[in-house]
Amino acid sequence: MPKKRISIKAPAKINLGLKVNGLRDDGYHEIETTMQMVGLFDEISFEMKDRGIELLIEGEDISKGRENIVYKACELLRKKAGGKGVRIKLRKNIPLSAGLGGGSSDGAATLVGLNRLWGLGLDREELMHLGCRLGSDVPFFLFGPSALARGRGDILTRVRPLNKWILLVNPSFPVATSWVYNSYDRSGEKAPNTKILTKRKDSIKLPRLNKRFGGYSNDLEKVTGSKYPVIERIKKELINSGAEASLMSGSGPTVFGIFSEKRSAEKASEGFKGYKAFVVKTLKESPY
Repeated sequence: MPKKRISIKAPAKINLGLKVNGLRDDGYHEIETTMQMVGLFDEISFEMKDRGIELLIEGEDISKGRENIVYKACELLRKKAGGKGVRIKLRKNIPLSAGLGGGSSDGAATLVGLNRLWGLGLDREELMHLGCRLGSDVPFFLFGPSALARGRGDILTRVRPLNKWILLVNPSFPVATSWVYNSYDRSGEKAPNTKILTKRKDSIKLPRLNKRFGGYSNDLEKVTGSKYPVIERIKKELINSGAEASLMSGSGPTVFGIFSEKRSAEKASEGFKGYKAFVVKTLKESPY
């Protein structure tokens, strides 16, 4: 029997590497990236109501209407649920437009939550198919906790999860993904790979990462970093603070450092006053 109220945590992700292989005929970019869920979560609850969609948001001043991905996900499933109503409360903890996939994760969590709340019985593949209509990263959050993603980001292959502590450093301003990709295209030439910054001359040996599939580098870092030099400064400071490696996630501006021990990551976080800094663990399994 369907439950009357369900709560779900929607995790953030980092890109352990990202390679752009050009523009597709459908307007999306062909990419290769290795994604990993981390333990920074938005919190979403779903409660039955007689009719309509009511979306309440805490933590950020963002739209509660049809342009919100949570609302869009709800509308997709309501058609299958015969127009049932729902009250959704979203607590935003993942920074907006940060390269951490917060919006996509919220969309995926909404599909999962409403599937359970309304007792629709859709399997993972069906939810992933719906997720593709919401955004390129949404299928990953239904697939995780780690994956090699190709195509527009929706062709997913399992890889062994990374087992590390991560220090996320967000410089407290948003960067629109559309602007980054448009700027990349307008550059007229392929942006050179920006290698992952490490303490050693050789690249850090992350599980099952392959340079052919975007491991160890992020093509978009050149674009975002050119406009926001603070990104490179954060990377260098993370290395100086003991990180094994550092790279910008996604289209940025969040930068992450990789640590083997929690206390080392926590100590390093003390050097980033004035930024949004989070010490999190990589996830070994999907929260769904």
